Amino acid sequence: MRLLTKCRLIRRISQNTGKSRQRITLTSSCKVRRQRDIEQYRTSVMEFMSRDDNSRQNPGKKEKLKSQGKPIRQ
Repeated sequence: MRLLTKCRLIRRISQNTGKSRQRITLTSSCKVRRQRDIEQYRTSVMEFMSRDDNSRQNPGKKEKLKSQGKPIRQ
């Protein structure tokens, strides 16, 4: 998209494709921004879940599993 704005080709592309200039510029930038946000949220969630204080294991505590309502020790 930067190349198109730098070379001022958006007007030519809009004339050839029949789409408006705003549609051409917003479509690609919105997709890029959305993908960037999704990747940022994905990495932040992965970091959050991999932290020691948020993991499923409880350090220093005995974990108990239940089978048919009765606790099972590990």
